[in-house]
Amino acid sequence: MQTFSQSLKDAEFVQNPYPAYDRARAMGDIVDWPDFGMPAAVSHRAVATILKDRRFGREAPTPANTPPHTRDFYAVEAHSMLELEPPRHTRLRGLVLRAFTSRRIAALEPEITALSHDLIDAFPRDPNRDTEAKMIEFLTAAKGMRHKPLVIAHHASRSA
Repeated sequence: MQTFSQSLKDAEFVQNPYPAYDRARAMGDIVDWPDFGMPAAVSHRAVATILKDRRFGREAPTPANTPPHTRDFYAVEAHSMLELEPPRHTRLRGLVLRAFTSRRIAALEPEITALSHDLIDAFPRDPNRDTEAKMIEFLTAAKGMRHKPLVIAHHASRSA
């Protein structure tokens, strides 16, 4: 594996990285890129092979070091199924599919509709206010809602 040297902070690279990528691809499918601190797959063939190989998973083998200002985001993201591998993903997906059946979502429609109308009716009549932000604030704080905004986001996407 050849070593590819290209500063990620170089102004020319930032503006147009494609000539550097062409140089890297000319060196082979995978290059050692010290600026990244790891090998880089630079050809379509290498990337496609890696993505199809189940030995290369999506879950990080060790928890990422997260800056303090992003901890809340990663606390929520830690429960996301998007990055999970089987069998954890399969188990959680089964639970979600059983919990959010079409019938259950449809049964929530009257409650969601009434809540949405009540919240919209309570909006201030000030045209300078951000009504979308206010709606999110209201939905997040809504009392008596079993699934809070998650169901509303899911329901809205189904009826769109």
